[in-house]
Amino acid sequence: MFSFRNGSRGENINKKTFLIQLYVDGIGVTNPIGPKKDQHKLTVIYFTLEDIPELFRSILQCINLVTICYTKYLNDDTKIKKIYEPIINDLNDLQSTGLIINTFNSQILFTFTNVAGDNLALHELGGFQQSFNSGYICRRCLITYGNRLIPLTDIYFIQRTEAQHQRVLKSLENNPQVKSIFGVSGPSALNDLHNFNSTLSLPADCMHDFFEGVCPLIIMAMLKEASRSRLITFGAIQTRTENFVYGELDGSNKPPSIQVKHLTNERITGTAAQKYCLFRLFPIIFSDIVEHLELFKIYLVLRELLDMILAVPQRKSWIPYMETLSINFQSMMIEMLPEKIITKIHFVTEYTRVIEENGPPVKYWCMRFEGAHLYFKKVAMQSYNFKNIPKTRAKRYQLRQCFLLSKEKFLRTFDEGSGGRMVYMNQIESKIKNLLNRRYGQQVTDSNQALMQYSQLIHNHIIYKQNAVYVYDLAHVEEIPLFFQIIYILKLNHQWLFIVDFLNTESFISKLWSYKVSSSGRLEIISPFDLQFYHKGLDLYEVNHIHVVNLASRLTKEN
Repeated sequence: MFSFRNGSRGENINKKTFLIQLYVDGIGVTNPIGPKKDQHKLTVIYFTLEDIPELFRSILQCINLVTICYTKYLNDDTKIKKIYEPIINDLNDLQSTGLIINTFNSQILFTFTNVAGDNLALHELGGFQQSFNSGYICRRCLITYGNRLIPLTDIYFIQRTEAQHQRVLKSLENNPQVKSIFGVSGPSALNDLHNFNSTLSLPADCMHDFFEGVCPLIIMAMLKEASRSRLITFGAIQTRTENFVYGELDGSNKPPSIQVKHLTNERITGTAAQKYCLFRLFPIIFSDIVEHLELFKIYLVLRELLDMILAVPQRKSWIPYMETLSINFQSMMIEMLPEKIITKIHFVTEYTRVIEENGPPVKYWCMRFEGAHLYFKKVAMQSYNFKNIPKTRAKRYQLRQCFLLSKEKFLRTFDEGSGGRMVYMNQIESKIKNLLNRRYGQQVTDSNQALMQYSQLIHNHIIYKQNAVYVYDLAHVEEIPLFFQIIYILKLNHQWLFIVDFLNTESFISKLWSYKVSSSGRLEIISPFDLQFYHKGLDLYEVNHIHVVNLASRLTKEN
């Protein structure tokens, strides 16, 4: 499964259409406290095309602004309808009529897929109750808040359907004195949008459910258990998280240290990416205590499930096993941490159905959309202009997009090196010179020719760093990753070259949830054009005198 087209909802759509995805969220462009904290809160709607090639999907220029308005403006149904009506009309027109480009004498059609967002925004947009600590808490099934404590091994919750949803809306219309029925408070603002379904078109977001929900909760529970068991003190936890040396690639998402006050308040600070980095590297940071933690069993189940959820592509054959993992996770949480059963624990169990319908969750998560928010916050803080914020921000954003889209590098592959210095053949190690000799002949190595050595290369929007580890293939039926480490990045006669050390994948260490690797001593020259992209660069960590590589998701080959 590569995209929405591979899910059950996308199997019957026209393959010649472009897929449009919306994102809705509220942002605060200032950071005040007190009664004025919502004075400048904005609601923004973006759109993106899912058919943009994988290499370019993470570029923020591929995210485009649809609407921006004050959140306080959306306080009644009339104003909400006024905001969404032109969006619905435009999307319906794109799906039915499309765009006609005279230059190519062709018609381009589009298909709406789904709306991404956090749970609160999607419940508000879908017409569901916006409280998650009472009543019917899920927009995909009929679970109640009280029933969240029942293991899924003992119960099955009825899934919402479009027919059932329409009957509820009809009942609400006939009984205006009733505020909600089965958690439905009214029709969605997007009801008139073609291909929109309130029970299907609002998928789960793994950034909010996992990175900002379940993962920090499990980390905190394990640390509190370690402290109760006298394995480590709060002060030692703070010291260890302060002094842990993150790899150069993980360093960009280095989480803040877990201070004593955070442990006391049971709150882990940081961005979603930082919290996930801490969750992913937790077994490495606390390698000496994880085996003694009873709750580490929950971590291992959650980690295996999350690795499969974050994978692109995914296999449909994984879905039954993922469902088993999610049920085991929920049951273990109820048994071992019943007081920590938040609503997002239930949302975790819904991902198998979400994936089956919509494809890989990474294609509709909020991570990159949240990155687009930073521009509005930055402009607001730098300009100190808070008069008609939606208009001024929208105008500046569109002018910026026009400038960025006009640049030559947009949606084009390019090579860009950094940290370069000139070296001569007589300065190069003999074993590297022998490799160049075998590839280019002795006349190149004997000429004392100059070449450039770089610390980083951006090739086809993929970052390659010196000393970083990359997956170059998957071996056997088990799809065991094979790694190499980049020793040098060179440019010779306008050609980019990697001098790499192929690593031996010796074993998978469950305690560290990492692959143990060692150097094979076999150096080779590889061109970046010969590589097939499997995964972003990885850092090499040393734990108890062994070297390990920690993957962020499960990898699989295309059939």
